[in-house]
Amino acid sequence: MELIRVNGKTTTARFNRALNGLMEEVFGFSLARFQALGVWDEQYEYFSVMDESKMVANCGAYHMQMVVDGIKQEFLQFGAVAVHPAYRGKGLGRLVMEQALGEYPDVPAFLYANLDAKPFYAKLGFVPQEERQPFVTVKPGPRKPGLERLELIYPEVGEYLASRACFSPRLDCIDQYALNWFHLVYQFQDNLYHVPELGVMLVMEERGSEVFLHDVAAPQKVAFEHLLPYIQGEGVERVTFGFRPDRLDSRWETEPSSDPDSVLMARGWEGDLGCFIPRLVRT
Repeated sequence: MELIRVNGKTTTARFNRALNGLMEEVFGFSLARFQALGVWDEQYEYFSVMDESKMVANCGAYHMQMVVDGIKQEFLQFGAVAVHPAYRGKGLGRLVMEQALGEYPDVPAFLYANLDAKPFYAKLGFVPQEERQPFVTVKPGPRKPGLERLELIYPEVGEYLASRACFSPRLDCIDQYALNWFHLVYQFQDNLYHVPELGVMLVMEERGSEVFLHDVAAPQKVAFEHLLPYIQGEGVERVTFGFRPDRLDSRWETEPSSDPDSVLMARGWEGDLGCFIPRLVRT
């Protein structure tokens, strides 16, 4: 078996086939649609174990430029470790994680761990963080015309993502273009809108009396008070944010995050990441 390291620019078709084979085996999906976009670059690294032509273990590490309390800080974000079922119990998951962490001993890291994997990551020095979900209550009212649907293939989508200039000064990711595309391709392709009058794209879902505003991308600052008329409705009583709402100069409340399947864990960082890493930058 061989331990290899590549990044988004140095992957090959052979590597991608092997990676997708492992992903299908472990997680039940392939990255082929996302790979076809060609947006991964040197920021994303793979640490993998190959058994001849078959990939049997992998972890991915994304180099992120974050803003934390007004200060730029590099972080590593790890995706879920994948180990082929036939090769489990051999320490390969720990091997690829230790290889990645060893390359960047002074760079803080975080990840979202499945609850059953929490003890594994704890042994590597990751500590659980308490997340708090931001939201705001709103008064029901008629929606202002001007909210338009976008399709994933429309050029405006990439233009909005590439020109993003609206960030939270307390906790946000500056270089999130590729990560945004991942979420749009696999999770939110049917939830894209824009308001041409404001020059802003929204990733948004409506569920009963609640609007989930997962993301707002614009080349300029957008105030929530200007955005609200386009997303409110006669039955809407709450807007739940997928990012820190100070990105929109909004007031907000928080409550404990209710994700029953995963937990935010951090390593090498003494600050507070719990409120709130944007949903569209999580791997």
